[in-house]
Amino acid sequence: MTTQRELQSRWWEESGRLRWELRGRLDALSAGGARAELAGAVLPGRGAVVLDLTGLDFLDSAGLAVLVQVLRRGQADGVPVRMALPVAADAARVLDLTQFDQVFDRALPGDVPGDVPGDVPGDVPGDVPGRPSEGGGA
Repeated sequence: MTTQRELQSRWWEESGRLRWELRGRLDALSAGGARAELAGAVLPGRGAVVLDLTGLDFLDSAGLAVLVQVLRRGQADGVPVRMALPVAADAARVLDLTQFDQVFDRALPGDVPGDVPGDVPGDVPGDVPGRPSEGGGA
């Protein structure tokens, strides 16, 4: 888990999906850190990448550029990318106005913890899955 200028980011793998949860602000100040995390992620071989934006409060054009990078990486690696939309009205409005909410496939039931009764995430602490962490995790 990393924190970049009010952005909280957490990666984990569960049920063949790689989930990237972003909370807080994805903006010009935090986008560089998010791009660096994405660059270190190993996407090939995953059933899907779930971009969990349910906790995102705000995003600007730099944040939208990060979302485009996620989609392009998924396409290049042959891995579908699905998005769980933000709950916060401001962030959801930006996605609606830019039609990004229509560009990405929507998250499926079970992709995001809490959308299925009894669903509990298999949180694996550490850095980006597929990249060695300081603690020796995956």
